[in-house]
Amino acid sequence: MHITIAETLKSLRAKRGNLQDALAAHCGVTSQSVSKWERGEGYPDITLLPAIAAFYDVTVDELLGVGEIRKQARVRELLDRERELVRIGDTVATLAHTQAAYREFPNDYQIMVSYMNAMFCLYQPDIEDEFYHCPEIIAVGERVLAGCADDELRWSALQMVCCTYAAIGQRDKAREYANTAPDYWVTSNALLESVSEGDELLRQTRENLACQAELMYGTVRNMLRAGEFSVAERICALETMVGIFALVFGGDDFGFYVTRVIEFRSELARLYATLQNREKTLENLGAARELTRSWDETRPYTHTSLLLRGCEYKPEERFGTAQTERERYAALSEDAAFDFVRGAAEFDAVRGD
Repeated sequence: MHITIAETLKSLRAKRGNLQDALAAHCGVTSQSVSKWERGEGYPDITLLPAIAAFYDVTVDELLGVGEIRKQARVRELLDRERELVRIGDTVATLAHTQAAYREFPNDYQIMVSYMNAMFCLYQPDIEDEFYHCPEIIAVGERVLAGCADDELRWSALQMVCCTYAAIGQRDKAREYANTAPDYWVTSNALLESVSEGDELLRQTRENLACQAELMYGTVRNMLRAGEFSVAERICALETMVGIFALVFGGDDFGFYVTRVIEFRSELARLYATLQNREKTLENLGAARELTRSWDETRPYTHTSLLLRGCEYKPEERFGTAQTERERYAALSEDAAFDFVRGAAEFDAVRGD
């Protein structure tokens, strides 16, 4: 058990406003001893704990930080359960769980960001207002950004706050928050790459490469959504992205990023269907189906492709959805765009399980 008495003693003294000499006199020890306790260079004798607790009018458990230790154990338990719900894709249960966790620990930043993410990822078609959770996402996110010092949690909150403001049409507010983010060229990942060497540099460059592929995915997706591109241009852009991902991930070593390639292939199938191109439609449907199987059946593993060798992938860290990728593919295959090949033996072969 990690004893936090050093931090607790400093905090209690700051709140009370006493000098170390006062506690030393109360306990019958030297002020140097108290100074060592606060620096974490030693602990008070166990027989002194009741006297110290009485001096500050706290319990011995509070003095030892037992309450905080129990709290963190409970927080870890709640976050572990949330990750399991995310892994199986139950977004409704994830929201209920994180909402209850937030009520239990309304000031814990890890819980707050988990709650935001559950609201952000949930889609409820039975709710007429698709922005039902937006005010709560923004309120919780702004609390995180105002008080949290953890860069990773702040970044997650910032992303969701920006996207939520944009979703409800407050784009000026979204831009205001987006402008507080660090410039792309001076991210911590880029800096770590520039100051690393040997095995550490190799690991960092591979992790950065995966991040850059993800960045390209989002940028191309937004570009196609924003501009007026012909069907042929959209096909070209998506096939280029399929090629880039195949290069980076060695053809089939996608891990989490297989969901991106499934998205590319699914959209390519729809686009080729609009052109009534039977061969390319079936080819991309078949590719999406095989990738879907690899995603839903994936277990933790380490990448083996040349450019990402050694990078670890843990499925439990993925974002969950209300559907498995296999269910999404089944829904895709029912799209009316594929009616022109429906009923053909080739279509039945790639339709799904």
